[in-house]
Amino acid sequence: MPSCEWACKEAHELEAGNLESYSDETVFDKMRRPGNDGFTAVNRYENIQNPNKPVNVKVQCMHCDHPACVSACIVGAFSKKENGAVLWDTDMCIGCRYCMVACPFQIPTFEYEKAIQPNINKCDFCFGRTKEGLLPGCVEFVL
Repeated sequence: MPSCEWACKEAHELEAGNLESYSDETVFDKMRRPGNDGFTAVNRYENIQNPNKPVNVKVQCMHCDHPACVSACIVGAFSKKENGAVLWDTDMCIGCRYCMVACPFQIPTFEYEKAIQPNINKCDFCFGRTKEGLLPGCVEFVL
């Protein structure tokens, strides 16, 4: 797994393990999606132009200009911030999951395993960090 996945988990205080374990490239054997245990995932694709250099593509929230998840949320739990981040407010959410259906990239995930107070999870563009003038975790820790 690439180090940007580890950095995202570290920035959001999710179980990340040690950075050395992210050099295991067997994760590229299958396509992965962001989930409740990590808000970004990297997949590897064949490079037709240069077969010896595969292409890695990061999958995460696109923080769209006109986010479908925001317009689909009937209680306003999703919002688009001035810096471009699309955020979810746990206190406003009623758990309808319309945001998940509306997102064309299938990014928001739901904690089905939590019976009481489940969350919707997705990349938040490290809003807390960027508010303080820091780079998002997936960028800063990798540089």
